[in-house]
Amino acid sequence: NTCIIILSVLQNNEQQNIGAIVDEVLSVEKITQEQISEPPSLGTIKLEHIGGVTKKNDDFIMILDIDNIFKELNFEQ
Repeated sequence: NTCIIILSVLQNNEQQNIGAIVDEVLSVEKITQEQISEPPSLGTIKLEHIGGVTKKNDDFIMILDIDNIFKELNFEQ
């Protein structure tokens, strides 16, 4: 079920589109900003790459901060 997802990443104040290979995509959800909460404190676990959390049915969904994850990469050609 490996596939490529397209991400729009903020790099040097510009949006860059990149492809990321992932093992599987279970679903694609449309989530509004109002549905996103701050990530909970998890003790010593760093949450710098978690942009927030939301809930769907009885499941919690962690939302990755893609810009933060890729901020140290250089996409210039």
